Amino acid sequence: MKSIEKRTLSACICVLAGAVALSLAVAAALPGSGSMARAQWTPTERGPAWSPDGKKIAFVAYRGHSQEIFVVNADGSGQTNLTNDSMTCNQPVWSPDGKKIVYVFNRYSQYSEIYVMNADGGVKTKLTNDKAQCSDPAWSPDGKRIAFFSRLGGLVVINADGSGRHSLSSEGETFTKLKWSPDGKRIRFLRRVDGNFESNVINADGSVLAKLPESPDDLTDSALSPDGKKIAFSDGLQISVKNVDGTGLTALTSAESVRAAVHGVVRTNGAVNHFPAWSPNGKKIAFWSFTDGIWDVYVMNADGSGMRNITDSTGNASLYVPSLSVRSLTGHTGPVLSVSFAPDSKTLASGGADGTIRFWNVASAKQEKSFALEANKSAMTAVAFAPDGLSLVSGDKNGNVLRWNIATGLSEHNSFIVLSPNGGVKQIAYLPNGTELAVVTTRRGYDNGTSDRVTIRDAKTLNQTVNLTGGYSADLGAWPSCSVAFSPDSSLVSVSFSGFTDGLSFYNIWNAKGDHKLADFGETFLRGDCLATFSSDGKSMVLAYQFKIYKVDLQSILNHQWWGGSFPNQWVAEDTKVTLLACSPDGRTVASYSGTRKKESGGRCIRLWDAATGALKVAIPDAGQLNALAFSPDGRTLAGACDDGTVKLWDTSSLPAGR
Repeated sequence: MKSIEKRTLSACICVLAGAVALSLAVAAALPGSGSMARAQWTPTERGPAWSPDGKKIAFVAYRGHSQEIFVVNADGSGQTNLTNDSMTCNQPVWSPDGKKIVYVFNRYSQYSEIYVMNADGGVKTKLTNDKAQCSDPAWSPDGKRIAFFSRLGGLVVINADGSGRHSLSSEGETFTKLKWSPDGKRIRFLRRVDGNFESNVINADGSVLAKLPESPDDLTDSALSPDGKKIAFSDGLQISVKNVDGTGLTALTSAESVRAAVHGVVRTNGAVNHFPAWSPNGKKIAFWSFTDGIWDVYVMNADGSGMRNITDSTGNASLYVPSLSVRSLTGHTGPVLSVSFAPDSKTLASGGADGTIRFWNVASAKQEKSFALEANKSAMTAVAFAPDGLSLVSGDKNGNVLRWNIATGLSEHNSFIVLSPNGGVKQIAYLPNGTELAVVTTRRGYDNGTSDRVTIRDAKTLNQTVNLTGGYSADLGAWPSCSVAFSPDSSLVSVSFSGFTDGLSFYNIWNAKGDHKLADFGETFLRGDCLATFSSDGKSMVLAYQFKIYKVDLQSILNHQWWGGSFPNQWVAEDTKVTLLACSPDGRTVASYSGTRKKESGGRCIRLWDAATGALKVAIPDAGQLNALAFSPDGRTLAGACDDGTVKLWDTSSLPAGR
């Protein structure tokens, strides 16, 4: 943090003592505690936001391909769209006097700025011009200052009119859950340190950073009651409360109670409840409930009684989109074409059109090293970490495949091969046990036509063991576009074939060695691009083609070829044309990306689906033009390789858990 080392020891001890006292005050507000109770902190919540008088609730709704800020009376009447913008608005926070709302506005995927508007939606004013990611605004208790996080300046404080900017930290650090002390002299926050968040406090002038003990309301999905005695929180499914000392745990919601609150009708798919928010008088709790694929705001009494849906988006409309924080990694001088996480999730590799492979520290978002074939400088179209994390295999636009020693940055002996001199490498995928890898190459023929080939190769020598596309015609135009995926237990490999001469697309499943085809399947008249990946438990496959995503029981496919009829679907989700597909390692989420360039048709949008039900969890509109998409092995980060030369990292650790 800035200037901390320059302070005198006595000053540090003095303020640190104050910070320790503050940490004790916010640790619990039990009878007999001091006057500085935790209840007086003003939190920045990502869920519903109560007005200071408790009469209104601000929330974020998803309309079409944009996020809007709405306000509704606490009884459900008078729902009003305050922003009416075609872009993304989120994280609304009321000013202490209830006259204004500060919020985050995102016009382009790589930028978000801090804005303020009147509580009725009038007079919108831009407070920042960072051209970077800004988030987590928090009003000071007197309403004269606003603290927020900026990718450009770290922890920042400005006057309520945008003037008097003061950075309290170094650029590149990540902060969330900003809260002012009641006297406005200190700011408490969570800071990312080595990939994890820790609780800190700092003086509002930027002096003396101190670490605080962990607190029950440090969790993203929790809220402290106004009297400081209770914590409301979500366990990933339901809302519960407990005393700040951990006693008195009481469940307030259940799947049945929320279903019954929807016009008295019990819905079939249960409910997932998140982001509780206490009313200012502590008598009610607002929260988001995810039921039948629809997010709505509910309000209940503090004991769980009197639950009601106050936004009522049944059959249409108001779908809440949890706000996923995003970081942009810059360094490539051209489009980023491929990404791969190291097995420990701490490092990300990206391949670019500039001919370089860059390695990034995921926690700090800083570049650690870069590799390049100096004599070649061909676009790095595919990268893949070996399962042991010690090496990485790359493929480029000229068809070269090379294995790198990550520690030395040198190519390993006899690891350089040319697979497709008239084309390039599209994809590289390791068998999870590390013994083999699959390489998808494109070759160019006469009349500039292209065709793909999928080969299985020995991971040590890169020598080919089998060609999985060898049985199909090599006539120009007859070869399909292909993609490949391995099952988690290393026993199966799937190949998706798209775009034969007659337009037919289909799927194959082979044993991992590629010498025995186990399934050859598709629907009648299946046309266009198709993709496939295995679920994390290996029991299902997720398929994407045309404008739908299917989850299919794997054994049903292996038992029946499923030609000419419908797949035995576990669920089907509507989407636009899907060009990228990924499953989270924890098995809870499916990520899809539509690569169309038309925003109005839902293009350039990432959608995150509940893997169990197919319900939409999150939509990220205008995610940019992406060339690759990958979850980190720990499931906490989703990485996108962007045409604008950046790598984007979305924080998926706070996603609704699903069922």
